Amino acid sequence: MILVNFGFDSHHYNRMLSRIYLRKKYTMETTQLQETKHLINAKKSYPSISIVLPTSNKYRQYRQDEEKLKLIINEVEGKLFQQFPTSVAVPLMGKLFELYQEIDFSHLSEGLAIYVSREQAEVFNLSFPVKEKVIIDKSFEIRDLLYETKHSHDYLVLLISSKGNKLLKGFNRTVEAVDFKDAPKDAKEWEIDLHSKVGNFSDAKVVKDITLEKYLRDIDRCLALELSNRDCPVIICGVERIVHKYKSITKNNNAILGYVEGNFDHATFPEIAKHVAVLLDKKNVSDENESLILLDQSIGKNTFAIGIRDVWKAAVEKRGRLLLVEKNYSCPAEYGKDKFTLNTDEVNKDSINYIKDAVDDLIEIVLKYGGDVAFVEDGKLVEHNHIALITYF
Repeated sequence: MILVNFGFDSHHYNRMLSRIYLRKKYTMETTQLQETKHLINAKKSYPSISIVLPTSNKYRQYRQDEEKLKLIINEVEGKLFQQFPTSVAVPLMGKLFELYQEIDFSHLSEGLAIYVSREQAEVFNLSFPVKEKVIIDKSFEIRDLLYETKHSHDYLVLLISSKGNKLLKGFNRTVEAVDFKDAPKDAKEWEIDLHSKVGNFSDAKVVKDITLEKYLRDIDRCLALELSNRDCPVIICGVERIVHKYKSITKNNNAILGYVEGNFDHATFPEIAKHVAVLLDKKNVSDENESLILLDQSIGKNTFAIGIRDVWKAAVEKRGRLLLVEKNYSCPAEYGKDKFTLNTDEVNKDSINYIKDAVDDLIEIVLKYGGDVAFVEDGKLVEHNHIALITYF
């Protein structure tokens, strides 16, 4: 991994950390992340069932996904009745069948995550490709779900044209219309009587520019009122002339994630979402790069741990501030001589101390003690054995 070294600047470093935790604060308010944290913090009970299944959003393929999940549920049923008494297996299978019946297979995304234990029963749609996983363990496998929450965004989309404007509420790759209170219907509401006013200006173009500016300022005022009740970024969409003018007059710069130029007067919601997704992907890349720069600076400050053994020790010592892990990195392990020690060499799968994936346990430990997690693309942490931790001290 190549990291840009800016030289250590404690003010810059702390400011970047503050931005990460501010993002975390806002993200915490989404229902899905609250539910994810609830799964993480829930009482651990054995067995806990985790099913992660790749699915398709194409209508004709939903029957295949339905049949595939049936086979997986039958597989889980066989394992439960083989490994556990009937008094344990029957209630769990009852919960699993109830969840299965609630799933709308005709409206799936790219993945499903299903979690069942004595205390919990949850199902989530995932908007990114996943690998099939069926795990019966002491706790849930929540990495895919956490990745989803970290890369999904609540946001607003403001469509502006001289013919009208529209406010949309978005989550991840879907948008829907919301009421834009008190917003002007179109630019005509601010139209100046050209016959009576043009003499005061050099030409009609000046009049049109003034009319447009008044219209956009009114829209910006209404957007500010909306943002006073919502902690989420805004994406502005419009033709080049309107976007350029809006940039020059807006008082909501801090909330604007970016601009998309184009004519959206007749665009469908899926078309709008497709254009907006480009900015959301850029934001994810920017967040990832910011985390990597923070790691580089923490190395200069000697507040870090790299490699799963050292990261484990620091996390258990409650020193974890920000865990960086490659998206698909996993590592089977065994508990060592004490809770601070992890063995990853010649792991015995039949041992009582066996851990199917120590990375999942690490994620839970860091979050439990108030830290945060950042996922990066595979290969970005190869020089640090795929995992690193920024520590408090």
